Amino acid sequence: MTEHTVPTPSAATPGRDAVRARVRRSALLALPFQCVFVVVPIVVASLHGSASIPLALLLVPALWAPALLMLLLRGDVPWPLQVYYFVFMTAGPFAGSALHVYGYIPHWDKAVHFGSGIMLAWLGMLVLRTVEERSGTSLPRWFGLIVIQVTPMAFAAAWEICSS
Repeated sequence: MTEHTVPTPSAATPGRDAVRARVRRSALLALPFQCVFVVVPIVVASLHGSASIPLALLLVPALWAPALLMLLLRGDVPWPLQVYYFVFMTAGPFAGSALHVYGYIPHWDKAVHFGSGIMLAWLGMLVLRTVEERSGTSLPRWFGLIVIQVTPMAFAAAWEICSS
């Protein structure tokens, strides 16, 4: 009869546990926004009839993007970037489209597009930093500036191509 041994924790286990803890914190950070995305459109629709409940409900899983990014990168997405993303999702697709704020405030769309550019540049910096940490090298500053500039431009181009 062979003896069953319990494997000892490896050095990778704390990293995996740390990622799981970060993902849990991200999910908890998203929870209040998710509740707002469910409750507010129902209240607005019942009072005024001018809210897109299906769109708002479809946006709820989109708030898991930072947690999914952490799982993919096996790293951390800073909480200010996560909050910025949640505020962007609230201002743009939720308030702008689901609650029809784009029709009530003339320049709302411009503010949301400006905010998305900042958020996507920040995302480019995060990916660049992750690559530098994993490779153990420091990339040239000019390359970092190009990545920070090109990331929002690439997302904007892809958006325009897919939405036309």
